[in-house]
Amino acid sequence: MKKFLLILCWGCVISGWVHAEQQPYYFSDELKNAIKNCTPYIEDIYEKNPKMKKRAESFLRRFVDKLDLSSAKMILDVKGMLDGKCHVFIKYDYIEPFAQEYDCLLPQEAQDKLVEAFNETSSEIKTENWKNDSVSMTMTAQGFDLAMTEISNNFCKLVELSEEELAKKDAEAEKNMRKMMLFSDKFKESLRNCESDIETLELMGVDVNKVEIKGKEKDKCHIVAHGFHLLLNENELTLSGFDELGNLLSDEKKAIYRPSYKYRGILFALGECEQEKSYKDWEETLSIGEIKINQAVKGIYKNNMCQILLSLTMERNGRSEDYSLRCDVDDTNVSVYIKPYLNLLQQYAPKMSQSGTKFSFSGGKYTNKVLIADKELLLKMYKDGRCKKVE
Repeated sequence: MKKFLLILCWGCVISGWVHAEQQPYYFSDELKNAIKNCTPYIEDIYEKNPKMKKRAESFLRRFVDKLDLSSAKMILDVKGMLDGKCHVFIKYDYIEPFAQEYDCLLPQEAQDKLVEAFNETSSEIKTENWKNDSVSMTMTAQGFDLAMTEISNNFCKLVELSEEELAKKDAEAEKNMRKMMLFSDKFKESLRNCESDIETLELMGVDVNKVEIKGKEKDKCHIVAHGFHLLLNENELTLSGFDELGNLLSDEKKAIYRPSYKYRGILFALGECEQEKSYKDWEETLSIGEIKINQAVKGIYKNNMCQILLSLTMERNGRSEDYSLRCDVDDTNVSVYIKPYLNLLQQYAPKMSQSGTKFSFSGGKYTNKVLIADKELLLKMYKDGRCKKVE
């Protein structure tokens, strides 16, 4: 697991860079000599390569969009020889929870490979394949990026922190999370005046939280979040962040829930039903304070009938509420529904293949065209009167 985390820290950052304009990296003679001779020396790679740092910041913004990443550092700390190998620490000095440090023991061939990468003057993009007991991977990037990822994956381990250090790290991560949960000044001003606006919180490239101000309705302010509709008084418009919504949404008199169904997977489910198979690809749970909303799309084939279940259940104030929707399509009509989308199914649907005695499975690919098809199929089934609330 440690080695996998390491690839996430370095290799995946690099993989997000390969389409950017490339320029040779710069490394000081002091660093080159320190790695070559394994003599003590410390250097911040980002300080010498501001464009490398900027690309790292850009990548991390896919995960968090509200924190200051300008102080990020990537430090190589050469300690000297230890047990016949060169002892080096690699530290990714990012904000929590992304900061990580690795303890590396480099044999001579790894030192030579790293020095060779330091001395490259070309920005040529290359592809290399390698594997060890835990991981096999293919990577396309510049020479230094390839060398760092391979060396780190094979000769480094994650530094284990003391309980005190872990507590400090967790406290810093929690502090940063609280910052991320805050509304922007612009949105807070819109909220105070009940003017139309939208605020989103993005994590891992996905909008995980969204609040929309619809505007005034009589003497109230209409706000929508996660399918909940709130009508708030003027003295309630002082919310400072997403985390303050939980109590309001738990108030069943203030927050009216109108379900919004997720339809991703309907095309693939119908495709499997045509082959008399059931289907389930995803399930997700959203937690808002004490509220939990669980959603999934399933295709259930039985008794010559395809049941497309849009599962949606909510737990609020100790009670479970089921808003699930089920669309029934008999055998003879499944092919009618999927006929316009046969090319999409052929290209992107989940597939099972066999080579000799070995089987392999590839999951479905949700392209924009597939998602549009999912939505169109739901609307068509609903208009045809095939969908009803689960009793």
